[in-house]
Amino acid sequence: MGNFTIFKPLRLIAAVFSVVMLMVSSLQAQVNVAATAGTPTGTYATVSAAFAAVNLGTHQGVINITISANTTEPAAVTALVNSGSGAALYSAINIKPSGNVTVNSAATPTTNRGLIELNGADNVTIDGDDPATPGVRNLTFQVATSATLVTAVIRFSSNSTTGTNGADNNTIKNCILIGSRPTGISSNINYGINISNYSTTSLLTAAASSINTVIENNEIRRCLRGIYALGSTTLPITGTVIRNNILGSATLADNIGQLAIYIAGSNLSGTAGAALIEGNDLRAGDVLAAGTASFAVTNVTGIELNTANSNIRVLRNNIHDIMQPSTGGWGAYGIHVTGAASCDNFLIANNFINNIVALKYSATNPNTYTSYGIRVSAGATLMRIINNTIVVAPSVSGTVVGYTSYGVGFTVTTPTVSQFLNNIVVNNNTGTGTYAMYSQANSIWTTATINRNDYLAPNSGNVGFYNGANQTTLANWQASTGQDANSFNAAPNFVSANDLHITTAPTPLESGGAPTSVTLVTNDIDNQLRPGPVGSVNGGATNPDMGADEFDAMPIFAPVLTFGSITPINCTTAAAHPVTVSVTPGSGTVASVVLNYAFNGVAQTPITMTNTTGSTYTGTIPVASPVNASVTWNIVATNSFGLNVPYTGASYIDQSLLGV
Repeated sequence: MGNFTIFKPLRLIAAVFSVVMLMVSSLQAQVNVAATAGTPTGTYATVSAAFAAVNLGTHQGVINITISANTTEPAAVTALVNSGSGAALYSAINIKPSGNVTVNSAATPTTNRGLIELNGADNVTIDGDDPATPGVRNLTFQVATSATLVTAVIRFSSNSTTGTNGADNNTIKNCILIGSRPTGISSNINYGINISNYSTTSLLTAAASSINTVIENNEIRRCLRGIYALGSTTLPITGTVIRNNILGSATLADNIGQLAIYIAGSNLSGTAGAALIEGNDLRAGDVLAAGTASFAVTNVTGIELNTANSNIRVLRNNIHDIMQPSTGGWGAYGIHVTGAASCDNFLIANNFINNIVALKYSATNPNTYTSYGIRVSAGATLMRIINNTIVVAPSVSGTVVGYTSYGVGFTVTTPTVSQFLNNIVVNNNTGTGTYAMYSQANSIWTTATINRNDYLAPNSGNVGFYNGANQTTLANWQASTGQDANSFNAAPNFVSANDLHITTAPTPLESGGAPTSVTLVTNDIDNQLRPGPVGSVNGGATNPDMGADEFDAMPIFAPVLTFGSITPINCTTAAAHPVTVSVTPGSGTVASVVLNYAFNGVAQTPITMTNTTGSTYTGTIPVASPVNASVTWNIVATNSFGLNVPYTGASYIDQSLLGV
């Protein structure tokens, strides 16, 4: 009995000690490291501490870092350096979660720093998918909110402005990144992912020769700027891939504030190493078209293509709800091209660009502070813009009459286009300042092929602006540009206002596009083959469809109008001139054939031509007034589906010798 009494307290103390040690061990084991060389294993309380051990050469070779519990990182984190810097020696580093875990910043992180920083480090893969845990994004990185500090969630940085130490072959995928933006109306600068050159005082020095960065399948929210890839204009960040990410939120506090994706300095020339922005779903700005009180964060942009992005490909993105209705007057741009130097041969294809909203702010033309589906404000050259579906939504706020807005707008004279084919461009704003297409200079299109597009500005808007003047109708646009012969002015049959896929209802857009042998765009936004899709029963066997979606609808065709004759012009006597044409409906029936004419530029009352027999229609241009007036004329044939085709006849002057 005595022995039992003596040893019982000792046993109790030993048990408590064991539990305490287990708890301490658990607290220090949120981050587990396994390596093929150096010290084979280690446990750390933070990712920053694990990086410090790697930097010291403690773990070497192929290093696997597993985050098994939530961490709170220090205010000033340790950046991972490249192998060969000091004692660091590794060939690859893989960072993964075990379960659903969150890496948190300190309550007050250090300004101009990231939560996770690579400082010239190479061959690092951060993969947030734990196959043993439901969902594909099991790893969250979150920075504490701040109204003043400049922060990034993830920072990929070169460590030399001379190109000798880029951060190469790094990937972040399957993660959730939550930035430090404190409110949905804050304009304080912060980033989801920042690519730059390393500094502890700035996140805006261009990265030099950081190659083959992959940003894939992440969810990024609560940032002013989502992905900010700032490369050098002389030592570019070639091989950059930004793919299948979700940026922004329908909740204002979690949305991207100003800019979802920005890229500069990605490639100087040629296709090798050209950047790819593909398959992303993104939104930015406000979340209400009517506006949220006090929201004012300068121009709001989905994707900005700045300088030195030769041969960049912007493909299959869903860019939507880019909203800037602030009463301060700012712009809302789906895609904004702001680069000129080393900006050639862009391919912008198969994108949905929808619900772009700004304020009714100004009637200036062109106008910076308004809505653009695509805006080109710098001299990029030989752009290819193919198979996009663009819808600019009506502005709700503001009172300016005749305010300007644009489906696609070229606002400077220096860019050039190689191909503008197979696009659907709709601007649902109202009034004479509304444009489906705006061109500041004819020279933009000198070497371009423009055809098989659908332009619509249905609320008293203009199909385009060209040659210094509004082109109110498709016929006007075709006549002024000498292009778009096979284009339409037809309302697309969208699934809904928020879904720009096309229904099976009859449409001329079915099989209405230029062939893939011309466009070299062989799939659609859903990666379905063009022409198609596979299994089509209505169309799909001929040319691709217009727009980003390859769909299966019943094709309808425009009328076919063939000029017949007009009586000869009389140099000495003014006369009426009968005109004869042949018209077949294409699809449906012939609804009307209208003869339009003008004397000395003054439009006269149009004449409905008469179907005299078969497909023959006749009408007569009256005697000119005055008798020696210059007479211009055209004919427009329309079928029962509302499709029309114009024919412009040769102008003439009767009694031209009057007074001679």
